[in-house]
Amino acid sequence: MAAPQAQPTAAGYDYGTFNFLNPDQFLPPQHGGQAYTFVHEYKASTTANQQVRVVLVWNSTPMCWDPDSCATTEAIVPDLDLHVTNQATGQFVATSTSYDSNYEVVQFTASANEVYLIRFVWLVGGSHSWYAVAWAPNAI
Repeated sequence: MAAPQAQPTAAGYDYGTFNFLNPDQFLPPQHGGQAYTFVHEYKASTTANQQVRVVLVWNSTPMCWDPDSCATTEAIVPDLDLHVTNQATGQFVATSTSYDSNYEVVQFTASANEVYLIRFVWLVGGSHSWYAVAWAPNAI
């Protein structure tokens, strides 16, 4: 897995594995919640009037109880959600929380010279998986 990102970048990517059995990679549920937060975060730097797109993908397995009748609409495990927040204010600027796919995509309009934190949250199932995350701006 790549080393944690120190400085914000306009575009970037990372890949690796997350493992529920490795407590160094996750923060425990807060206030009785059931979500585990993936500790790695990424920083996207921006200029004004840029559309920034963030994509997260991971290996997954359909969760079906009967392999002979497993529908393509069954929940995917693990279920990850993607959140982007403004580093200075802590406000959410984009989020993607689908439950039936192994990818999340967000796009938002960036403010001038801001840094955005990209995080993913592990919500359900699985014990480990490969992931890849990428972000890049597009001029408006």
